[in-house]
Amino acid sequence: ASFTVTNSAGQRIGIDVPFALVRTPVRVSATFRDPGKADHQTAQVNWGDGIVEHQAAFSSFTDAFGGALGSLAHAHRYALGGQYTVALSVSDDDGGADDESTSVRVLTPEQALAEILDLLEEAIAAATNPAVRAALEKARVALLGHGAASDGALRMLAENRPDAAAGFVVQAIDWTQRARALGADVDLAIVLLQQVYQSLTAAWP
Repeated sequence: ASFTVTNSAGQRIGIDVPFALVRTPVRVSATFRDPGKADHQTAQVNWGDGIVEHQAAFSSFTDAFGGALGSLAHAHRYALGGQYTVALSVSDDDGGADDESTSVRVLTPEQALAEILDLLEEAIAAATNPAVRAALEKARVALLGHGAASDGALRMLAENRPDAAAGFVVQAIDWTQRARALGADVDLAIVLLQQVYQSLTAAWP
């Protein structure tokens, strides 16, 4: 009846946001019905990175016995960036089955920040309010750094200092939120920056 793949904030990956981040939860959820013979169902999700999990491991699973609406949910964290096919299969006792799948793009923080910077550049180019432009430019500096100075989120990541990079991402979020409060259309950039922060601060494994 439904099949969605979302990030930790509930945004649909590939629809509401263009990508997911490594080390952050990617969540599959679905509902299903089984008309006809009153039987039970099983399910499995193939995450596309060599991991396949069955309903016994899901965070939630309710079957559709007797005409009930079945439901399931489970989450996974990708260790590496890449393009993955997430495939869900639900089967019943007498061989009926349904399969759903979608492609999920998973980026590293460095890759994600490069795309976020493109969004900021577009917003800066479109800004007519000097205060908006100034706030967005400060967000850009928080990610890129000050010329040769040893700062900025990308520079910290190049030096393998994720905690320091996370601090600069927080600065970028703050400045971008200030720009939004002044009327800038930067909701997507903020959401993605928050996901980058979660990726940088996630305990792993």
